Amino acid sequence: MTRVLIVDDKAENLDLLRALLQGHGCEVDEARHGAEALVKARQAPPDLIISDLLLPVMDGYTLLRHWKADERLKPIPFVVEVLYLNQLRPRTGTALGLRFPHARTNLPATLTVQCRRGVVEDVDYPGGS
Repeated sequence: MTRVLIVDDKAENLDLLRALLQGHGCEVDEARHGAEALVKARQAPPDLIISDLLLPVMDGYTLLRHWKADERLKPIPFVVEVLYLNQLRPRTGTALGLRFPHARTNLPATLTVQCRRGVVEDVDYPGGS
């Protein structure tokens, strides 16, 4: 079973992703901010993380920096979920190895395909370049 850690400070976003992922057989863990996500991931590494960028305590960019610096977490795919693609800081994302963001409206369809395959791999943003 694929274990997914979702990180968002908004309950409605967590609810949506949890329902989608569990409906496709994924085990879901949740965190409300980056610091909580990092602790949970280090205790029990997930197969995939989906994180918002605008978070309290530790934002998504800082979480991604820590993630990529941790040898145990580094190989785990990190999917960024944003409401608006203009929330991204391109240089920061590229420097951290972020390939494509996922707009909240596209993320459910993309994750559905990944869950059906039963594998977690780098997920490309539909229509992204």
